[in-house]
Amino acid sequence: MDDVGVRPDPAEASRSWFRDHLPELAWGLFAVMNVIEMLWLTTWQTVPFHFIWLSLSILYGFRMWRVRSTVIVLVVVMAVAGFALIRPVFAFHEGWSALDESTEVPLMAAIFVTMVWHARRRQTAMRETERALGRERDAVTRLRAADDAKNTFLQAVSHDIRTPLTSILGGAVTLQRQEEMGLSQAEATELAGRVATNARRLTYLVTNVLDLDRLNRGIVEPNLSATDLGSLVARIIEQMDVSDPDRLRVDARPVVVPVDAAKVERIVENLVINAFRHTPTTSTIWIRVEGARGGAVIVVEDDGDGVPDKMREVIFEPFRQATDSANASPGLGIGLSLVARFAQLHRGLAWVEDRPGGGASFRVYLPGETDDDPTSAPDFHVQHPSFRSAM
Repeated sequence: MDDVGVRPDPAEASRSWFRDHLPELAWGLFAVMNVIEMLWLTTWQTVPFHFIWLSLSILYGFRMWRVRSTVIVLVVVMAVAGFALIRPVFAFHEGWSALDESTEVPLMAAIFVTMVWHARRRQTAMRETERALGRERDAVTRLRAADDAKNTFLQAVSHDIRTPLTSILGGAVTLQRQEEMGLSQAEATELAGRVATNARRLTYLVTNVLDLDRLNRGIVEPNLSATDLGSLVARIIEQMDVSDPDRLRVDARPVVVPVDAAKVERIVENLVINAFRHTPTTSTIWIRVEGARGGAVIVVEDDGDGVPDKMREVIFEPFRQATDSANASPGLGIGLSLVARFAQLHRGLAWVEDRPGGGASFRVYLPGETDDDPTSAPDFHVQHPSFRSAM
């Protein structure tokens, strides 16, 4: 049941107030008893007088009231304790010379104010220390995250580099000794093809790493020019060296938008390679270019297992993959990160959603020349609701 509008119990509120202010109430009772003693025992006023100030200082050390509350308490104690201290002088007409004890009032007040000043300085120093420790904790957290990213990067790179390098080295040595080993021309040609394929894998890896480094340093600027995105994507797919081109289905419609052709090539390559890497060999991969109001969309879909909902937000981060680490395909996990970063360079967006019929649908929106804000394409929102969640 909703608690909004339910009035608090006055009795419970009173009990809570008394619990919160119990130290002040106890001190107040103690101070009143000492004032009564000062008024009753006219020859020993200074003892309960000092008890009042001493107990007040101890209480303040634990409670640290605000300045306004401290000033009010100080004025009240000075007035009440001072009156109780000098009352016998006037009651018994002892004369002005007997007022020497009244100097205790400003003296004790000055001592209390000094104590307050030191306590507040200590409190300020503790807060500054806590802030400094917080900054250090944040720095340690960032360093730990950077160290984890470095370790992840090194582990992934060591695998991605070692595997093709081993194949290249073995193939090169075999080709070097082909006559000695009696390789036929067909076998040598096949082996040379495997060496070339692994060399291209290394080139792709190094290019991705260099691209990510340049993007992180902010030294990459798009060189935009009006381009038929459909023709460009079709040409990129035709020139790609993939293991099984028969799995690809291309439907690239002519759409002219301002793009950096080299960056679009990197977007398409990474999306297609990601689809090959994370789908079964029997899966089909569709590549489409669609016009959208104010721009165009590059779509790369597959009929594989799809992307879990919990991974859709993080899959475009570096070193993240769509599956858990136990079942993840080998790779750095920076290809999709580059897709998102290159899309941002074009003032666009990259995201993933479910493909109708099963599988994943990776989409990259590239705005048109007059579309400064991707969210200004209402028709696109209606057709692709996930565009809003990707913002």
